[in-house]
Amino acid sequence: MQLSTMRDILRGWLQDKIPAGGVEADRQWNNIAMNRSLNLGLREAQKIILAVDPEAFKCTYTADIVVAPTGRDALYEWPAGTWAVIEVARSTDGINFGPEDRITLADARKGRSGFIPYSSSHFMLAPAPDTAVTAGLRLIVAPTLGMTVDTDKCPLPPAHETLVLKCAQKYALADVGEPTDKIEAEISAMEQRVPRFYLTATQPAFVQPTGYDDYEIE
Repeated sequence: MQLSTMRDILRGWLQDKIPAGGVEADRQWNNIAMNRSLNLGLREAQKIILAVDPEAFKCTYTADIVVAPTGRDALYEWPAGTWAVIEVARSTDGINFGPEDRITLADARKGRSGFIPYSSSHFMLAPAPDTAVTAGLRLIVAPTLGMTVDTDKCPLPPAHETLVLKCAQKYALADVGEPTDKIEAEISAMEQRVPRFYLTATQPAFVQPTGYDDYEIE
């Protein structure tokens, strides 16, 4: 479903009609406000899905391994819009990669190797690289989903488009000070059904990612 279609549906639910004899500008929510609510709704739905399946959305990026100047740490940027980190892998030749454990600074000081989240936008490697490698890092992350132009399609499976619309409806109503209790109850009921879309013949829902020891994905 395209952004423009979702906007039309949301307007219908909100009964945002042009008054008799009015013009497009007389609507309570303009296109910018509608798109903002839809993208907020999309992020809310993405959060619900990632809680069930942390690896539901993946993008892969590469970055160069660099050697930091003496006395300084080499910081590496997460790709713009990173929501969650699925895997950080390191290579000595830019071809063959091995996954890195997520560790703390205390672990690094004890000699454990891996990657250390430094901030919301950067991470470090331990031990610090002593050799530069072109495309020596492979980052698999969950991106922040979004829709920008009218022809952009909802990046979630069709089964979850109604959830996105309901979340967007909640934000649109809150934007103008309308009560959202009823909508929140509907969203809660839909949220309870989300795990059913991820059941398989051999695995239950709430599958946990592997390779992170006791550390949680951020």
